[in-house]
Amino acid sequence: LQAFSPHYFRGGERLWSYSEENRKAAVCLLGERKPPLAFLSRGLSAPEEALRDMSLDELSSFYANPARYLLRTRLGLFLEEKSPLPEDREPLEIKHLDRYRLAETMTQKGMNGIGPEDLFPSIRASGAIPPGTVGECLYDDLGASVEGFVRRTRSFQGGGTMEPLEVDLSLSGFRLRGRIEGIHAAGLLRYRFAPIKGVDLLRAWIHHLALNVACRTGYPRTTRIIGLDPERRDEDRWRALRLSPVEDGEPIVECLLRNYWGGLGVPVPLFPESSWRYARDVLLNGRQPQDALVSARRKWTGNEWSRGEGEDPYYRLSFTAGDPLDGAFESLSKEIFGPLLEHLEEE
Repeated sequence: LQAFSPHYFRGGERLWSYSEENRKAAVCLLGERKPPLAFLSRGLSAPEEALRDMSLDELSSFYANPARYLLRTRLGLFLEEKSPLPEDREPLEIKHLDRYRLAETMTQKGMNGIGPEDLFPSIRASGAIPPGTVGECLYDDLGASVEGFVRRTRSFQGGGTMEPLEVDLSLSGFRLRGRIEGIHAAGLLRYRFAPIKGVDLLRAWIHHLALNVACRTGYPRTTRIIGLDPERRDEDRWRALRLSPVEDGEPIVECLLRNYWGGLGVPVPLFPESSWRYARDVLLNGRQPQDALVSARRKWTGNEWSRGEGEDPYYRLSFTAGDPLDGAFESLSKEIFGPLLEHLEEE
């Protein structure tokens, strides 16, 4: 038993305690239980009007994690977890996050014509890979995968890179501006040597909408999102998705802006990965809402091999009471991802 167990303070012959602190704790255990209050249950005051003027990157940042954006922008709260202490033993592998960063560097350089063999001396000197033969073998394996990814991705760069598009939109009292780069004759290109996630789709979708609403003469109106297939575990995981032209994109952007404005006052139950899983299962795969919710909850809670989306510190603080995957979550997931799914197709 714990030292504050009520059994120690019931006058029995076998269990007793003289600790006043533990007695008080035992009394609390037997007292009335109240559910935790919702964080910001009354909401914040109205946002400053200046927040109606935003960049594409700021709107993308909001939809990447609405709770994080709210807490940082309105309350100045930064909840990032501290970095772990460095290990005191020689590494014999590339950790997951380090591997991702290394692959991203190799991919970006590869898209500019710099191969893994050219990068190896600087990568080895930086300590990003284990020393000796072990590091060389790990680097060669990763380099071969990156080279294949780059080779297939560069096929969408035909026609050369176009001038970045300057966007300045005024919609429903909001001003949305920004600079869209990575536009080619074949369309806007977004790529990442990592599994394609809901946050990647939302970020590309926001820029795709801006590209279509601006509708500048001579610029393409399609977007390709290239990454790895999260559902596959074999070597050929390369995946390309295409966003088709949007004929009437202004109402969709206005919907995104309204939810952004509401999310500046109270945490909104939109979680890119769990929401994408739910919306995809219901709207694309035709699953029953209750079954799709079970699947989304697995993404939210995680398992022994991967962290759940709900472990994010901003979500943990913002949704302390009740079930975050409630009816509002279901409605908002379909509202945000529905139009995206209507324009998304496999390449």
